[in-house]
Amino acid sequence: MIAFILVGLATGLVCRFIIPNPRMGGLRVPLIGMVGGCFGGLVGGSLQPGSAKMAIAAPSLIGAFLGALLTVTVVTLLTRNRAHV
Repeated sequence: MIAFILVGLATGLVCRFIIPNPRMGGLRVPLIGMVGGCFGGLVGGSLQPGSAKMAIAAPSLIGAFLGALLTVTVVTLLTRNRAHV
C-alpha cells in the first residue's frame, strides 16, 4: 500500500506541473494522486491472477500510476474555471 501511495504522490506532483490549475492548491493535487494511486494499485493487483492484491508487481504499479493520472485529470477538469457568457 505504501508503494501505491508513493506512486500516486509522484504522479500527482508531476501532474501539478503538467496540468496547471490555479484553483487547486499545491497540496490538493498530490493528495488526489495518492488516493487515485491506492485505488488504481488495488484494481491493477486484482487483475493479476494468482497474486495478492497488495503485492508490489508491475500490473499493480502500472494501475497505481494510471489511477492517479486519471483521478487528477478528472478532478482538474471538473474544478477548472469556466467563463460565463
